[in-house]
Amino acid sequence: MKDNKDKPIFTMTLRSRQKKENEKTIKEKNNENKNNKKVKNIKNKKIGRNKKVKKEESDYESESENYSNGIESDYEYSKENNDDSDSSFETENSRKRKRVKKENININIKKLKKDEELYKFNRNAFSKETPQTVIEIREKLIQGIIPEKKKLLMSYFKTGPGDYAEGDQFFGIPVPGVRSVLKFCKNLDFENLFWLMTSSYHEERMLGAQYMTELSKKLIKEEEKKKRKNNKNTQSYHFILDSINDSLNKYKCHTIPDLIHCLITKKGWKPGERQGWDVLDIEASIKRQEQKFKRLGESRPIFLNNASNNNDNNNKKCKYQYCSNIGITDPIKIQKQILFEYYIECMPWIDNWDLVDLTCRDIIGDFLTELDYEEIKNILYCWLTYNINDQLAGYSRLKIKKDGKNNGIKNTFLNSLEDDTSLTTIWTKRVAIICTFYFINKSDFRYTIYIMEKLLDFNDETIHGPIIPQNLNNNNNNNKKFHDLIEKASGWMLREIGKRDTSCSGKGCKCILKDSNETNNKKNNNSSIFNLYANEKKTLIHFLNKYAWKMPRTMLRYSIEKLPTSSKSTYLNATKPLE
Repeated sequence: MKDNKDKPIFTMTLRSRQKKENEKTIKEKNNENKNNKKVKNIKNKKIGRNKKVKKEESDYESESENYSNGIESDYEYSKENNDDSDSSFETENSRKRKRVKKENININIKKLKKDEELYKFNRNAFSKETPQTVIEIREKLIQGIIPEKKKLLMSYFKTGPGDYAEGDQFFGIPVPGVRSVLKFCKNLDFENLFWLMTSSYHEERMLGAQYMTELSKKLIKEEEKKKRKNNKNTQSYHFILDSINDSLNKYKCHTIPDLIHCLITKKGWKPGERQGWDVLDIEASIKRQEQKFKRLGESRPIFLNNASNNNDNNNKKCKYQYCSNIGITDPIKIQKQILFEYYIECMPWIDNWDLVDLTCRDIIGDFLTELDYEEIKNILYCWLTYNINDQLAGYSRLKIKKDGKNNGIKNTFLNSLEDDTSLTTIWTKRVAIICTFYFINKSDFRYTIYIMEKLLDFNDETIHGPIIPQNLNNNNNNNKKFHDLIEKASGWMLREIGKRDTSCSGKGCKCILKDSNETNNKKNNNSSIFNLYANEKKTLIHFLNKYAWKMPRTMLRYSIEKLPTSSKSTYLNATKPLE
């Protein structure tokens, strides 16, 4: 027991306490070091100040001596620059950079001021005939202008000389800025919409196209509501019908073509000649508006041309009101027909790929479902051929002079290339191709395949123009069959078919076809011929097996995009049909 008392007692401390003690000691040491450094710095500063004061005194004395001796300011200028560099720690390069930055800022400010002066909104610039609602819409559009984007949009949409959008004018407003103005465009009349759709500025035409698409989407929603409620007594949507009836009563017309004829002949309403609204200083834009004005109604289907003759008896009852010449009675379907007819009358001003892609699927595709299969095919084929006067005039000149000598054939062929009829028919062809996207979403592939087969029939002169003579056909690439935009649109639609008919697999692919088609596929697999018009599975693969060897490259690459790599190489290297 005595031994245990002499031994030191065992003590235990936690690690956390040890850490705290060590941290305290470390902090104390650091504080001591900091205090020592501060003291040293203060001493050094005092020493430096004393040195500077001595230097300044010596410099002053030397300067006074130099002045007294008559020495010029070279030494003085160098001395001042050295003193400035010591005080501000700036070199000559940094000074130059600052000067350049200031100059660039001043230049940009001047440019912005000029742009603001150009885009200032003056109500006095407009004529008295312009409606006030249209003036307010432009005032709200101009608030979203970004001057830097004007050149980008002009180059992106090919508005240069010789391009497909030559003469088209832009404000420099992006798409979100245009869509933000749709909130203020509710319940527009067809008169005001005519000013937007026939404007020489691209953004205003886009706004009118988006407004029409929203109206068509609203009609689709109203039709779905009726189906859910089993056609009970519900308030239907009548805004489009009421607005067209008001305008027909105002101008005493029976049809939409007559209404647009009245709007154009009205004083100060002709597109291309509206003061303050259209561009009147640029020659290319003036020519563009004149060409569009000549093409009014040329893309109109035949059954709409005969509308006035068929509705003479009905117009006695309904005084200056819209009546369907097809026999439609449902008000929602009648409103679809109104949008369809109005769109076709304004089709010459839907003159770029973004405007076509916005409107075709909902406005045209939704209405064509009300027609028969053969009527739809006839309308689409007419838009593919687009039998207008200036197109057929080029073909007739060729046919008249083909009977002459060989020299005459070459000259006439070169003259036809200058006209380039494919450029005049881009937009109607693209409308015919992309409006079938509405049917593709409903797993109906017949109309797209009908159009593709007509396009790939290169002997059809109504679509592709006259065939090149054998003397001029030394190179296969001389005869360009398609425009780039038509190849892309056709390949895009084929790719969308592949997403829905189980021929593609990956992101974005949707199989809409039901399992009931599997029995039909088994029957057709046994047979040698596959029916492309039966809306069966893997229609794209069978289409490519049949036509890939003669498809243009951009069209083929767009259609193959979602296929596996092994099948891509087979279709790209195909020289004959694979079935």
